[in-house]
Amino acid sequence: DWLEAVSEPFFLWVHFYDPHAPYEAPRAFRDQWPNQPYDAEVAASDWALGELLRGVPESMNERTVYVVTADHGESLGEHGEPEHGFFLYDATLKVPLIFAGPGLPENVTLSDQVRHVDIFPTVLALLGISHPEALDGEDLSPLIEGKKRKNSPISYAETAHGHLYFGSSELRAVRSGKWKYIEAPKAELYHLSRDPHESVNRLG
Repeated sequence: DWLEAVSEPFFLWVHFYDPHAPYEAPRAFRDQWPNQPYDAEVAASDWALGELLRGVPESMNERTVYVVTADHGESLGEHGEPEHGFFLYDATLKVPLIFAGPGLPENVTLSDQVRHVDIFPTVLALLGISHPEALDGEDLSPLIEGKKRKNSPISYAETAHGHLYFGSSELRAVRSGKWKYIEAPKAELYHLSRDPHESVNRLG
């Protein structure tokens, strides 16, 4: 209803809380994915997103930039973490980031590291809106168009979940190119292209 009545230009941010623990998808999805409660929630969210996109008037669709992403993944037992929040491994940090809209090529997959902080400058560039150079983040539209980077950006992540709720340490991570360093009581360093599951600490 909001999309049918909105005047342009507009910005709409929609947050689907699922998939998230406790995994309790609607029955129709639970029945389709028995014994896979997380997958059932992913499917329910995918359906809900489709309903939202079908609500965009066709006349507006050709002038709209879409961004779909997630704030975190879910470990589902990897590294002994059942959900998310305790650790900073890629099981929870690596999430989908999808751009679609006018002038964007279809079916392009980037192998370069990108970050949530890159979303804002990218959207501004895709809409032809100038932005200050001092912004954190990088316009990803040249990468989407097939241009190469000179340098890989540094990404930063942190979690205070264990500290706030269980009295353990805060964790911080920095990634540059193929390497990721995790600042923890026992520091960790991983070569992600050779060890994508972060199983061999290379700090030594």
